[in-house]
Amino acid sequence: MMIKIHIMGGTLNQQNINNKTLILFKIKTKISPSRILIKGNQRGFGYIEMEVKMKEIWKEIEDHDGYFISNYGRVKSIRLYRGSIEPRILTPRKHSRGYVNINLNGKNYYIHRLVAQAFIPNPEGLEQVNHIDEQKNNNVYTNLEWISNYDNAMWGTRNQRTAKKNSIPVVSVEISTGHVQYHMSGRQASKTLGIQ
Repeated sequence: MMIKIHIMGGTLNQQNINNKTLILFKIKTKISPSRILIKGNQRGFGYIEMEVKMKEIWKEIEDHDGYFISNYGRVKSIRLYRGSIEPRILTPRKHSRGYVNINLNGKNYYIHRLVAQAFIPNPEGLEQVNHIDEQKNNNVYTNLEWISNYDNAMWGTRNQRTAKKNSIPVVSVEISTGHVQYHMSGRQASKTLGIQ
């Protein structure tokens, strides 16, 4: 998870030690950053990025005794093996549409749905789970949200990606000058050239 702290009009506490600028700040939280990156300009405007490691939390998957899902989207089984109980992280498979799934007791389940069911409240009874960053293999609970069918269909760059995939490129040549212009689609060509 990436946290950005914006700093405007100067830094919180800036010190120069051994020709390196250190920016000291306090964060009132119990999470500890595993990587800190400072970006900005010389006028004191910028931000600090911190990559924060969240504690991995496991919850038992409903109706599947011995199987657990984590807030990171990992699945494990706890089974009796040679007289002792051993947890085992299961290897997910990538679905043909790009989603990650896991086979539990002979049935396939999408991992993003298991994570959402375990970690994200759904008081409105929404039916679909959306990947906020549009990366279908990023199943961390902070990247997921419950969403309606309509909102999921309209989310992010879906319409642009579909239009680009289904469009046929067009090349226009101005005969008098020989000027060549490339257009992503016939619609874009007609807009650019003023043709109806």
